[in-house]
Amino acid sequence: MGPEALCNAARPHLPASLILPPHGTDKGPEMSITVYSKPACVQCTATTRALAARGLAFDLVDLTEDAEALARVTELGYRQAPVVMTADDHWAGFRPDKIAALV
Repeated sequence: MGPEALCNAARPHLPASLILPPHGTDKGPEMSITVYSKPACVQCTATTRALAARGLAFDLVDLTEDAEALARVTELGYRQAPVVMTADDHWAGFRPDKIAALV
């Protein structure tokens, strides 16, 4: 499945502990945020701007250039960009409520 296949879809309801690598769960400066995005994605841009506006550091991964990342988010059932992963949560799409909860 190529990056163009990423469209609106619900995410699977799996516990984060089963699909995310183990990390600390505190919200301190060590918190890891990864945004899986694609070019010309309005929701991706809104997500990264909202994270930056709150002073939250994040890693940005382009799904059109990273086949392993695309496979990972696809295996999780996501078909929409962006996909945001933290140590203890993950979601797809622009979610201001989830971003606000990270602060």
